[in-house]
This record gives sequence, structure tokens and C-alpha cells, in this order.
Amino acid sequence: MLSDSPTATKENNSAIHLSLNFENEKKAHNAFDNLAEGGKIILPFEKQFWNARFGQLTDRFGIQWMVNCNLKEYILTTYTLENQHLKAVITPYGARLHQLWVATDQGWINVVQHCQKIEDYTSDPWYKGAVIGPVAGRLRQPIVVSGKTIAVDETDKPLLHSGSLGWSHQEWTLHSQSKEELIFSLTAEQTTNSFPGKVKTHVSYRLLEATLCLEYHAESSMPTPINMTNHSYFNLAPYHTFQKHRLQLNAKQRLEMDSQQLPTGKILENKSAEYNFLKEKEIGVVTLDDYFLIPDSGAVGSLFHPAHGIRMDISSNQNGVVVFTPASFPAICFETEAPPDALYHSHFENILYTPERPYHQKVHFAFRCIIE
Repeated sequence: MLSDSPTATKENNSAIHLSLNFENEKKAHNAFDNLAEGGKIILPFEKQFWNARFGQLTDRFGIQWMVNCNLKEYILTTYTLENQHLKAVITPYGARLHQLWVATDQGWINVVQHCQKIEDYTSDPWYKGAVIGPVAGRLRQPIVVSGKTIAVDETDKPLLHSGSLGWSHQEWTLHSQSKEELIFSLTAEQTTNSFPGKVKTHVSYRLLEATLCLEYHAESSMPTPINMTNHSYFNLAPYHTFQKHRLQLNAKQRLEMDSQQLPTGKILENKSAEYNFLKEKEIGVVTLDDYFLIPDSGAVGSLFHPAHGIRMDISSNQNGVVVFTPASFPAICFETEAPPDALYHSHFENILYTPERPYHQKVHFAFRCIIE
């Protein structure tokens, strides 16, 4: 956000000097790059000792610019839910599941990947633990809603997890807190390059014995796409071989993806060993980034590792899940959601929600320890 009008001064050599002050670092960087095109950079736009990013340049018209963005100092605020089985630690930035501790015979084990500092979350390309919204997954750009074409981000590539305006990048407000439940809320205002409508949303984290329950609710002032999920990465035995995890999925089918990881609309049978997890088996070295279709039973599947005997059963009211194993660290993500890019496939689930049709999604992660 531009916090003030440009300030102009005139030197003896008749050169014009203008300064821009921003509150948003990304917008400041974009402004600097746009002004520098065809001009000359005097001082690169970099972090300075006074806790700001600052750069100086001369544009193609000979005007000198100083671009400044004061950096906020963030503190990693956390809230904790705890019982004899589980301990869930949540941070308001992205309403993220920061840690999830499971009680075992060998002590408490944290089973989700996390960052140490808030600055690491703000620059995390993996969305660790984040609530994703308004639309999870990939969505072709520009989006078309109610006949209106909107370019959310200035890119011709598919939008991933709602791009720069995604709710994973927002500071959520703690709405209510009890011994068993935390509820975080967020209001997304409509802007020129945003998803349509004013959307009020909240997510709840609740402990029910050895089950972590997440529920998502959203209401919009006008028709708008909503398809939320949680992006936690699980490793049930962080100090043991990840490939020894055993995975089971109640999925006979998956979506075919194109070269941009967008659905083609075609449904494939999971006949090959690479995709068939109907019977529990070791993950091994397989790499997954696929949308699996789940029947109406609500049971998504399970994950188990023999090292600590932790089993996690996943259930949801969604009829599909993106299962993702990142290349950069040993973990697996279960994104229960409607099919990606559903706006453009009439036979996919309808993700367009209206004031008369509010959004509601839930997912449960149930834990138990089994000694083999």
C-alpha cells in the first residue's frame, strides 16, 4: 500500500527526485522493478541497517526515485490445545498448524513439519501447516466468475493456492478460545484484482480425545470460488527412514494432470502399483502430487510408521484429496479439497459459493499407537 504521495524536490542541477514509501514489501519491489526498466539502478532494492528495504534509481525519463519499505518485526505468536493424547500448537499467521505432538510409550513426538521463526513462514514456498484459501490447488488464470474476467496475479501461469492474496499469507484473528477448541477468523475484502465478494471465514481447531478436528466455514457477499484445505506435512517418525511409512488410500481413481499440473478433466483408474494404495503398503521412493477421488464414505485413508507405532486415520466430508510428497524434505501432505481448477470442468464439484450457499468443510486426523 502506498502510504503517502510522492515527494518531489528540485536540485540545483534541475534533476527531479521523487520518493515512494510502501507498507507492502512485494508491492515496493514490483514498483522498483517497473521504474528501473529502461533506466539505471543506483542502489539495489535491498535490506538496510535501519530495518527497511531501500533502493535508488534513475528511470528512463531521467527522474531519480528512492523506494523505501519499512520492515515489520514479527513475533511468532502461538496458541496451544492439549490433552493426554495430543498437543496442537497453532500460529495466527496463515492459521497454521505449527506443531502437533502425539503421546507415545517413548514420549511426545511432533509429527508435522514446521518453521522456527515467523520470517521463515512468510517466505516459506511449501505452505507448511497453512490454511489455504480461498481456493486451494492450481487454478488457471485469469479466472472467470459470473461472466467477469479477473487476473488475480500478474502472471500467465496457473494460480497456486490463490497466489499473493492467498489466506495463507494473512494474519488471522483469534476469535475464541477454550480448553478444547481454538477458532481463528479472517475477513477478505474485495479489491480490483481479488476474488469476488467480501468473504468472512473462520477455521476451528478442536481436540476430541486422540483426534484433531479442523472445520472451515466461509460466507461471501456475492458468488465466488471457495475451496479451502490445510497444508500440514506429516512425518510420524522424524528420526527414522521416511520411506518406511505405510500408506493406505480409499481411492480407485485419480485425475489426469497436464504439464502444468492442471486437470485435463479425464479420470484415470489407479491400476499401476505407483498409484494403487487400496491395500496398505510402504511409500518407498514414490513421488506423489496427485488428486485422488474418495468415495462418499468419508474415510480418506491412513498413514503408519512402525518406529513409534503411530497410526493416523484421515476422514473428511470432501470427495478427494491431493497427496503430495515434497522433494526437499521427508514428509507427506493430505490436502482434502474439491478438485483443482473446478471452475472450468462442469462435471467437477461446484466450488462457486453464494450468500445463500455458505461454505463448510471438515477434516479429522485420528491417532492411535500400535506396537507391532
